[in-house]
Amino acid sequence: MPINNNLINKIRYTIYTPIYDQLTKTLEDSRKSSIESLNIQSGANVLIVGAGTGLDFNYLNENTH
Repeated sequence: MPINNNLINKIRYTIYTPIYDQLTKTLEDSRKSSIESLNIQSGANVLIVGAGTGLDFNYLNENTH
């Protein structure tokens, strides 16, 4: 069985995601500051490479695509 099949990934992320999110809460101020420093304009298109669990999305303008 391949290590990277869909079932393995679902199990991995079901267990890993809550732990990851909890550990990275300590970086929340840095995350917010980094994204704000980009001065992203409302309505801009943004690509976040390696978005992980999506915690960066909380700091984007709601009109950002």
